[in-house]
Amino acid sequence: MLCDQHYVYPNDFTFTYVFSACSKFNGVFEGKQAHAQMIKFPFEFGVHSWNSLLDFYGKVGEVGIVSGELDEARRVFDEMPERDVVSWTIMLVGYADAGFLSEASCFKALVLFKEMQVAKVKMDEVIVTTLLTACARLGALDQGRWLHMYIDKHGIKVDAHLSTGLIDMYSKCGRIDMAWKIFQETEDKKLQAMDIYMVQDEHELMSTISAENRETAGQNSQIVPCKFVGDARVSSFGVNMPLLGLVTKLEDVLATCSLRIL
Repeated sequence: MLCDQHYVYPNDFTFTYVFSACSKFNGVFEGKQAHAQMIKFPFEFGVHSWNSLLDFYGKVGEVGIVSGELDEARRVFDEMPERDVVSWTIMLVGYADAGFLSEASCFKALVLFKEMQVAKVKMDEVIVTTLLTACARLGALDQGRWLHMYIDKHGIKVDAHLSTGLIDMYSKCGRIDMAWKIFQETEDKKLQAMDIYMVQDEHELMSTISAENRETAGQNSQIVPCKFVGDARVSSFGVNMPLLGLVTKLEDVLATCSLRIL
């Protein structure tokens, strides 16, 4: 692939295209070969090459998460000599995508979020939307509220995707009132197809968010707050998933570092 004997050495553009092709065609073996070539040359590559490598491992991990490729992506991320906002976004999106199969991946996304705060990385709407997805999956209301405040303070434009992320997060965390408030305030026509139906009786509150365009509205979900304080279960298409243990672990970790809006 990259031949030493003819003294043809790759540059930043070479690896960017190579890893892009490997990601597109799920070329795990070829991508790892290129990775080996990249780290053995006696000169450093720019952040663009490292980002393309990180993106490669994140995307092949989406195909075969059980193979541990996301762990390899994290290792590459930790070893990067330089990171930019794209680097953080790639890693967070990888964890969020994997989170549809594993709550642990969403947990890792929020831990990475804490590292972002320490590194003072300014978040954009893509990162915030990704983190809201992780909060919704874990039922991490406090972190979701903090992200909402961050959006307001930094004047991040609330488009259809971000509005949906906020509605999804609040509804899955049991705050139907906030989800409904955001829905009423949004002016984006793409969200007008959504229909929120709320029923409240003496013992429970249920909310169903449905959409004509599932890509816009996100997953259909139901929130069933239990009568015991702090006990909430997320029902997604009828599958109940207890999240208390993971959320407790998450809160223990995040409690060690206070959240500040930078």
